[in-house]
Amino acid sequence: MTDIEKSASTSVLCALLADVASALRGAPDTVWALPDAPVLTAAEGDLDGRINAALGRLGLCATVMLSSVTGAKAALPGPIFDAAELVVEVCEASPLNRADGGTGVAAIEAAEMAARALHQRRLGSGRLLYVTDIVPFAQPPAPADVCWHVRLKTGEVNLLSKKRIS
Repeated sequence: MTDIEKSASTSVLCALLADVASALRGAPDTVWALPDAPVLTAAEGDLDGRINAALGRLGLCATVMLSSVTGAKAALPGPIFDAAELVVEVCEASPLNRADGGTGVAAIEAAEMAARALHQRRLGSGRLLYVTDIVPFAQPPAPADVCWHVRLKTGEVNLLSKKRIS
């Protein structure tokens, strides 16, 4: 079992990120369904290096990140939160992406594809996602020159819902 698989099997939040990434990778009629289109998660090691490698190879990548879990219910064990907010960050290195080896799909179009694929999507875990915003991000990670954030929200998160592996 890899470190990423172990994290997803023991961490509710890592499993949520992996679930969203899997849904995006499997979205038909999107750039994210291409075998080479990288969809990363913030739970994966050396994220900066993986983004850099993905952008250098194809010119486009998506990263699924957790923005926040909010509204803890103090009276319940868990902790149990009312909602989780996530971000799918779509980054593009335009010169590479628009060249022959790239996807040719602009970051804003790829973000729109992600939003269409994920809005009101029922994940493998049974969670329902809602897209709340698509916004430009002013500080793309190098070597990207364009970046968009697709903001998502999902319901209750109970941190006791996973078994722990010792």
